[in-house]
Amino acid sequence: LYELSSIAVAVVFPMLQRLLVGWDPSSDPTGPANVFNQWRNLLRESDYSSAVPPEPDKMDNYDRLVWEIWLPKFRSVLSSWSPKSN
Repeated sequence: LYELSSIAVAVVFPMLQRLLVGWDPSSDPTGPANVFNQWRNLLRESDYSSAVPPEPDKMDNYDRLVWEIWLPKFRSVLSSWSPKSN
């Protein structure tokens, strides 16, 4: 619809990046999940349901949001996590 999802990217991505700055998944596992779910309907351009992620050049804006905003934060936390100390 009028490429609104593309316009929303310019607004939503930076907003969610700021939201994730203080998020610690180890102490708040669900954290920003409700915010991501709210944006999913607007940013989702395809209606696929596959366990296999799409190729990077075929991602819709919601997939890009998860790939570029959420996943780096989660990877960072996961790489510093030690199961022996927790």
